[in-house]
Amino acid sequence: MKYPLLTIDPGSTGTGFAVWNRAGKMPHSFGALTPPARWEWHEKLGAIVDTMTQQVMPNLSGTFVIEWPTFMPDSRKGWTAAQRGGLVKLSAIAGALLASYWRWDVHMITPADWKGQLPKKFAHRELRKSLTKKVREEMEQMPDHTWDAVAIGVWFLEGQP
Repeated sequence: MKYPLLTIDPGSTGTGFAVWNRAGKMPHSFGALTPPARWEWHEKLGAIVDTMTQQVMPNLSGTFVIEWPTFMPDSRKGWTAAQRGGLVKLSAIAGALLASYWRWDVHMITPADWKGQLPKKFAHRELRKSLTKKVREEMEQMPDHTWDAVAIGVWFLEGQP
C-alpha cells in the first residue's frame, strides 16, 4: 500500500475524510467538509471537491478508499433518499472525488464491506474502543461522516480488502 492513505465517506450534506501518512491505527488528520445548507447541491459538490483536492490532500499519489453509494432497498431511509434524488447527488459527489484521485491506488467499497450488517451506532462504538484517548476526544464532536471515514481507514489498514 502506498501512503498517504485517504479514506472518504461522501455525503451531500457533509463529507467525512481521514488521512494516514504512515502505518498505524490512528489517522494523521480527519474531519468533515460541510458546506452551508442554503447552497445548491452542485455548489456543495464543487466546494467539497475543491477543498479536498486543494487543501486536505493535494498529493499526486497515494491510496484512496471511498465508500461508494449503495441503494438500500430494505431501508425506508434508502427509499426516501432515492425518491428525493439523494442517491444521484451522492453518486455525483463520489464520482467527482473519484475523478479527482484517479491516479491513486483506488478502492471503492460499500458500507457492508467495512461494517458488515452492524448498524452505524454499533460500528462507531467498536471504533471508539480502538482509538487513543486523544483521537477519541477530538472526534467526539465530529459528524457521522467523519466517524465512518476513520472506521473505513481502520478496516482497510487491518487488511480486510
